[in-house]
Amino acid sequence: MLLVKLMRQFNQKVLAIVEQAEPNLGVIGLFATIGYPIFYILWKNILPQHYENLQFRLIEAVISLPWVFYPSLSKKLKALFPIYFVFSVPLLLPFFSIL
Repeated sequence: MLLVKLMRQFNQKVLAIVEQAEPNLGVIGLFATIGYPIFYILWKNILPQHYENLQFRLIEAVISLPWVFYPSLSKKLKALFPIYFVFSVPLLLPFFSIL
């Protein structure tokens, strides 16, 4: 019973966050999709880092693509987007400019 209540509260919070971010999701996705490869170029060529990885940066860019296309998603996919949001933010955010 407690788990169900916690899951409902979590779901409501995620929906509220996505609702607030909705007008900016396309722009955020565009920055991420373009930014990950640009940071690869920056960290590989301009400020060399020995641990920079192009494949990782491209995977991160692909993960952020649904954010770019959020405004044109169907209602069914928009209903699933909060789940994608919860899983993609922890994958995308920590690595935007540090790897």
